[in-house]
Amino acid sequence: MEIQRHEFVIAAFKNHLSTNEKILAGLFLAIKLAILLVLPLTGDEAYFISWGQHPALGYYDHPPVVGWSIYLLSFINEHYYFYRLFAFASAFFVAWLVYRLLEPGKGGYTAVMVAMIFLVSPLSLFAVFLANDIVLLIFGVLGFYYFSKALEKESFLLAALAGVCLGLTFLSKYLSVPLFVGMILYLVFNRRPGAWKLVLVAMAIASLFMFENILFNLNNCWNNILFNLVARTKGGGFNLGYMALYFVVLGFAVPPQGLYRLGKLYPLNISPLVRQALYISICFLVVFLLASSFKRIGLHWLYLPVTFIYLLFCLLPTERLHGLLKYNAILSILVGVILFLVITQIDELFAGNKKYRDALVYTQTESICPALSAGETIYTLSYSQNSVLAYHCKNNSFHVFANTSKYGREDDKRINYREHDGSTLKILLPDIDDRKKIESHFSSVEITTIPMVESIDYYLLEGKDFSFESYRPVIDKIIKQYYSPPAWLPTASCNFTQKYGL
Repeated sequence: MEIQRHEFVIAAFKNHLSTNEKILAGLFLAIKLAILLVLPLTGDEAYFISWGQHPALGYYDHPPVVGWSIYLLSFINEHYYFYRLFAFASAFFVAWLVYRLLEPGKGGYTAVMVAMIFLVSPLSLFAVFLANDIVLLIFGVLGFYYFSKALEKESFLLAALAGVCLGLTFLSKYLSVPLFVGMILYLVFNRRPGAWKLVLVAMAIASLFMFENILFNLNNCWNNILFNLVARTKGGGFNLGYMALYFVVLGFAVPPQGLYRLGKLYPLNISPLVRQALYISICFLVVFLLASSFKRIGLHWLYLPVTFIYLLFCLLPTERLHGLLKYNAILSILVGVILFLVITQIDELFAGNKKYRDALVYTQTESICPALSAGETIYTLSYSQNSVLAYHCKNNSFHVFANTSKYGREDDKRINYREHDGSTLKILLPDIDDRKKIESHFSSVEITTIPMVESIDYYLLEGKDFSFESYRPVIDKIIKQYYSPPAWLPTASCNFTQKYGL
């Protein structure tokens, strides 16, 4: 039966799509692959890769699953293209899960169409590098799949698998919380005999993963709790512009006409599976709407919630599904072509922009690595540049210097500036004016020029006799802002403050 079903999937893709739809799908996949190949290694991408090189129970910014995933994949291949191919394949995997969820109740035709609408969506287009949003999407949909199947078949084994996947979802990103809330609300308002036994099994297993995260934070200054709940939201007030942006982003990620058609179907007589997806979708949309009143909602926030909204499209007539497929494919292709042109023509388009100089560390990295003496430790002023250079310049080690940003502070664990008092440090500067930020920490400095492109140079500053006493205010600011949990949170250990004598 399973083999026949898989054969049907292949046949369905061949038989249910018109020639034009097949061409659009082919163009979409071609432009997505082209973007994957021409896009330079990004700072966030390199940052996550560095997590995979240092597997841990958690990280400063987020829970650990993306780091674990990259660590496991690195045993096969360590090139960033390989990690991107995993992200590329993830969209196919989630589309297949969408099909498997819908096929028993809605039939192969509808299931294939909805899966294809997701596969050629704008969010799928941007799934070209492995980040925590990708593993959140994979384990979130997989957890929902096993949970819904456990309820349907009253299977404790499937409930246990759901618990594992939902636990990994939580350890992917805290944006998983609305998923759990939506699932609980569905169970509260749609009582099913015997369901709570299955729920308790899933919750008991998932809670083990949550406990792991609490244990990590307890022994690591509550790093990623403080980052996500305090540092990222600090100072945010009501912002109508952010709320407007949220609707724009949502309208880009999900076909507006699809949402409109779903709204016209209310009230709905729907299956338990689709009802679960509806509860989860509403929960995500409401939570993100509230968050958008003070926080900018990025497109990457929507990977998981949008998938559940797409499941609801199974309620629409088949002719509407064909229209949504064509809309998504055309929109994604247009955006993809523009993005491809921007990436490949970045020198011509942005040479006069003030950010162009900073961008060269990503596009012209081959000019930097040979200029660095092998075996030396090089310091940078941003975690993004630090991560990209650490990936490309294998003969050097890298650390972040004098950076007080709330983002990318994982390097704090890997260096103790107290131990470098009196040392000579080499710091890469994209702009000579950056020397003003750091030269006061040294008794003297020497500058070496690194030619990049025409009329633009980078600079390697060699600072002599580093003064930790001068640098101490930087450390104090970092501790105050990012390593000082509220008094009501119990703290077992905080290595960062301990190694600086606090």
